[in-house]
Amino acid sequence: MNLILSFIGKLPEYTIYCIYQIRIYSNLPIYLIYNDYSSKHLEKIKTHDVILVDYKKINCNNKKINSIKKKFHIVDGLYERRELFYRSFERFYLLRNLLELFNLEDIIFLEIDNLVYDDPSKWINIFKNNDVKMSFMIDNIERASTGISYFKDIYYITKLTDYFDNVYFTNNISGKFLNEMSAVYEYYKKNEDDCFIMPS
Repeated sequence: MNLILSFIGKLPEYTIYCIYQIRIYSNLPIYLIYNDYSSKHLEKIKTHDVILVDYKKINCNNKKINSIKKKFHIVDGLYERRELFYRSFERFYLLRNLLELFNLEDIIFLEIDNLVYDDPSKWINIFKNNDVKMSFMIDNIERASTGISYFKDIYYITKLTDYFDNVYFTNNISGKFLNEMSAVYEYYKKNEDDCFIMPS
């Protein structure tokens, strides 16, 4: 089992706290996908035995999402995170490429603004006993939350990104607000047998 974090842009200080909190409970491998190569936080992050993954090495084969990048809403008030809606999709493509590069399975994908208060390796038994392929939470009506999510292997993350490319983006390119929470929920409604909803 592996934990994967991703943040593209200026690394916030709370990245350290997210990783520190995981390390209180777990010695599982932690991967951090990043592109803030001059971040002052990297030295502290490295002290927690984190595998740093260069964005440039896995940012490939994202032709569809990159071709429609201008369709994503820009939030200028978020400053460095102004491309939030694009990045929230992109991280799944980065995850897919990372799994392919390192041949990883049983993935907990965690947004860095979440804190862990349990050993994630305990969760894997629940997923395995229920033959879970992917898992996330329901956040609201017709909206999923992937702040904490699970993928059994590359097949299921690829199935999700293929859905984005071939169904969600294609059906919504004419002006609908593109957002990852609605897209994952739509995937869930069409692929319920693949999905396990965590308590939410």
